[in-house]
Amino acid sequence: MPAPLIGECIPGVNPGQPIPPVMVRFFLTESELMDGMIARKSLYRTKRWYRIAGRLVCAYGVYFFLTVPSKSGTSWTAFARTNPLGALFFALMVIVDAYVAIGMPGMEALNQRVAHLDWERQVSLSMDKVVIRHGAKYYEKKWSDFRCYYESANVYVLQTFATQFWTVPKRAFEPGAEQPFRQLLAINLDRK
Repeated sequence: MPAPLIGECIPGVNPGQPIPPVMVRFFLTESELMDGMIARKSLYRTKRWYRIAGRLVCAYGVYFFLTVPSKSGTSWTAFARTNPLGALFFALMVIVDAYVAIGMPGMEALNQRVAHLDWERQVSLSMDKVVIRHGAKYYEKKWSDFRCYYESANVYVLQTFATQFWTVPKRAFEPGAEQPFRQLLAINLDRK
């Protein structure tokens, strides 16, 4: 996507004037992480009926995979002896489907652990790159590495082309720093 000229069609920016780099530091809270997921419209996480439908599909998957040997006229023991890899695959599918069907217990704790909410984050934006520090991890990305951004009442979410996303809470901005941040996003990314 070709970037517009600096300030072109962006309220509050004078054409030809450079936008200063912006840096914010913060600790992300669990509510802000969830707000970022909601802003991304992660349907399974945010819509009750999607969760129920997913759990029902997985419950049917448990039934289906448990009955595969009997549908072919054999027992699980005989199936495991004649086709051990197939039996292992079906057993793993039963376990995964059962885990999802009962509501994925422990997933919230795992999500918090993986997200490292106790690590300080630092996000720096400039016209040519985005630099993200997450604890000891360091990511330097070009704007072309991002697909779009989302904005809610409390957070900005920068979405990569994969499933990775970065949440920046609006509370982290010092007075006057949010406008250049928003301008850099508007110039370089599509808003969803």
